[in-house]
Amino acid sequence: MCRALILTVSAEFSWREHEDITAPEAAAHYPSIADTLAEALSTEITPMTSDDASPQIGTSSSGCRVTGAAHLSADLLADAPGEAPAEDDLIAVANPVLSEHGFSEIGPESEDPSPVRTLVATDGQGGAMRLVLESRPGRPTLRLWWSAHVDTDGADCTDELLG
Repeated sequence: MCRALILTVSAEFSWREHEDITAPEAAAHYPSIADTLAEALSTEITPMTSDDASPQIGTSSSGCRVTGAAHLSADLLADAPGEAPAEDDLIAVANPVLSEHGFSEIGPESEDPSPVRTLVATDGQGGAMRLVLESRPGRPTLRLWWSAHVDTDGADCTDELLG
């Protein structure tokens, strides 16, 4: 008797078309959404502070991208040192805020088990909000940052695009 094991692997890709947004539009649009999300996380999960960095521009595998200031957890992320909050708790706080601003539901960027987990949500304009949960032993941290793929209208992807 011959037995065969057949493994089926499938992946679903969603390449969303997005409206073109310029670097100045991205720099004006996304910080307030990140601030609103950081406020919700501060109230429900852990205090967050902004690093107040100016938006940066650079190239990525998907083209020209603007990246904004990060919000960082001010303290350890849980009552018991060394324990990070559950991803489900972060998702439950983040999704209503992100949905209000036209973002997809936030979810893991990768299913790989790792002490560093990234949750990402995207919108229809090339923007992304990322929550990075780092579960270092004894000192978990949470970081929130935004980025957006921007239209360069044929120009080089440099700081001059920010105006």
